[in-house]
Amino acid sequence: MVGEKHTYGLLERLRSGDRAAAVELYSLHGARLRRALTMRLPREMRPLAEREERVHDTFERALRGLGRFEWRGQGAFLARLVDAAVQSFVAEAARSHASRTRDGEGSLATATPDPESLDGNVTRSDRGELLERALDLLSEEDRLILVHHEILGQDLVSLAHDLGTTEDSLRVRSREAMRELVRWFEEHATLS
Repeated sequence: MVGEKHTYGLLERLRSGDRAAAVELYSLHGARLRRALTMRLPREMRPLAEREERVHDTFERALRGLGRFEWRGQGAFLARLVDAAVQSFVAEAARSHASRTRDGEGSLATATPDPESLDGNVTRSDRGELLERALDLLSEEDRLILVHHEILGQDLVSLAHDLGTTEDSLRVRSREAMRELVRWFEEHATLS
């Protein structure tokens, strides 16, 4: 995993009061955090992850809770950042929804991917969006497992601890979710 030892060292520096380590951590993980958020958030909330200042603010809030963070292995820090950001964005969306409902504006529209609207030939630049659409078809927990394990590289020991389950259970769920994605891709796109 790129930067795991470096990440651990930066976290230790930050805990010792070195604020420059926060800047380095963001430089190392900010782009990956945005990509992971795009894949974890519900479709209607994804524009939040595209706003640099929002992702940076979320990163800063997560660092303030660093004292409670326990290093449990590869990918654990980035997984914690993604979880904190998702929780923050979901809470904000709920507050916004409650406010709009009180003001008579109605509810948030839920976006559902339309597989029929996909072109059969997908260029390399469209793969990210196609992956997002495929991930939308999974349950929230299966999407979390795939994003954290397959995309962020969080090891199964750490992820099992976070989710309160076993490595074997996660291994099976991850394989099944990947098979579901592969079937969807085979039905809806020819990757070039």
